Amino acid sequence: MRKHSEDLNSGPINKLALLIRDKQQLKKSYSEQWQQINQDVIK
Repeated sequence: MRKHSEDLNSGPINKLALLIRDKQQLKKSYSEQWQQINQDVIK
């Protein structure tokens, strides 16, 4: 059973999870930069 879960962890599901996490981090940093730009424009 343990071997099977290890296979899952190194398989496509894990890759997908990493992709999703990267996307969320990108989105977060993008929105932070966007807020910064807006503040600069408003000043």
